Amino acid sequence: MKKQLIGIFSLAALASSASAAIINWNGAGSSDNWNFNENWGGTIPGLNDTAFIRVTANPFQNAQTREVARLGIGLEDQVVNLFVGSAGGSLTMGNTTATQNSIGQHTSGTSSVTLQGGAWTANNLTAIGGGGTGHTDFNVQAGALTLTSATIGSGAGTAAFNIIGDAATQMQGNGWTFGANGTLSFDFDSTGVSQLDLTFLTADTATLAVDLTDYEGALGTITLVDANRDNTGQEFNSIFSTVNLTEGAYAGSFITQDLATDLITITIIPEPGTYALLGGLLSLCCVMLRRRT
Repeated sequence: MKKQLIGIFSLAALASSASAAIINWNGAGSSDNWNFNENWGGTIPGLNDTAFIRVTANPFQNAQTREVARLGIGLEDQVVNLFVGSAGGSLTMGNTTATQNSIGQHTSGTSSVTLQGGAWTANNLTAIGGGGTGHTDFNVQAGALTLTSATIGSGAGTAAFNIIGDAATQMQGNGWTFGANGTLSFDFDSTGVSQLDLTFLTADTATLAVDLTDYEGALGTITLVDANRDNTGQEFNSIFSTVNLTEGAYAGSFITQDLATDLITITIIPEPGTYALLGGLLSLCCVMLRRRT
């Protein structure tokens, strides 16, 4: 009986390992839809599979829900731009933490991922801008992002994590590390920008960039990053060494990186000319009131 059980378990293990495959994108479908079998040589990657997009392509994953064990994007001088969630679908990676996603797995090419809605979930480590000398962008325009563990710009190539506008419904993760070639960028739209919530952040030698050019919202202090969302100890280990702030109409605004509170905030104030204009209007109102009396 024991031998029979061992045989059954061995067969199950073989079946499990046999179901895992490396599936490469070839782009043979009539469009760059992730959900077309032809684009993957006949089989769309599944839960236990590694999905590689290593040729120049602009794949998009929209309404469907897809799960893979690992995702690799880019190789050598290839240009890959992956778009996720434009119609509310989701992409999940990492049914085991033993695997690693490589976004920008190249020597000299450029790669990008853009979350346009839906959800992007990575339960395993994601290296953004891994090897080589190319550039990688991870753009969040809308939707829900859960990037459990990540390194950004830790290799020879440059990499940027770009938060664009305030349409993202959730952005969170555990341990994130920005390397010397990594940038965390917040690009405000007219009403603001979405907040990034982490449990652990290391940013020494990296760059923080904030652009207020399109902002028309309220003044005051806005939290950009909460680096200790689970409130356990001090988890903001090192501040961004380079800070680039494009003030737009808000000259005098400033960014604060507080290791004590684990917060990165921006305080938005109107430029001096705005104060002068308000003062002039107030003086004019006072003159008009005096004339009436």
